[in-house]
Amino acid sequence: MKSCELAIHLEMCPKMEVSCELKCGVVMCREDVTQHVEQDCVEKEIECPFVKYKCEAISIQRKHLSQHLEEKRTEHLELKLTAMELKLNAMEDTVFKQCEGSNEIKQHIDESKQYRDESKQHRDESKQHVDESKQHRDESKQHVEESKQHRDESKQHRDQSKQHRGESKQYRD
Repeated sequence: MKSCELAIHLEMCPKMEVSCELKCGVVMCREDVTQHVEQDCVEKEIECPFVKYKCEAISIQRKHLSQHLEEKRTEHLELKLTAMELKLNAMEDTVFKQCEGSNEIKQHIDESKQYRDESKQHRDESKQHVDESKQHRDESKQHVEESKQHRDESKQHRDQSKQHRGESKQYRD
């Protein structure tokens, strides 16, 4: 094979090892690049799965998605609940219009509204618990920092005490 043919072959060979085009550091066969970028590459820009519920993270690197989902858990639940409530309201309106005279249907609609109201109450309670958890987490972080500070101070006092004992021993000798 001539060097020109070899160069062309190496540029196109599906088994040739290449680096990820998004520069994530992964090396793979050329034939695996597309699958890697679409399914695994941490540098790939993707949508938050809650975009369909109006989350604004329409472009986020895959490596940041877990952190985003954790930080926006409450907001995502609220967005999804709001979407479900809108869908439920639309369904209730449709059913009510189709069966206006039926007392049984009206009863079901009233029950649905009651469930919706209870759901809102549970959402509010859940949000309150999340806020309390965040507060406890922050307090715990503060306590950890204070403990580290006390540990460092204790170490400093211990070192000073050793130094004073050494000086006392020198004076006695």
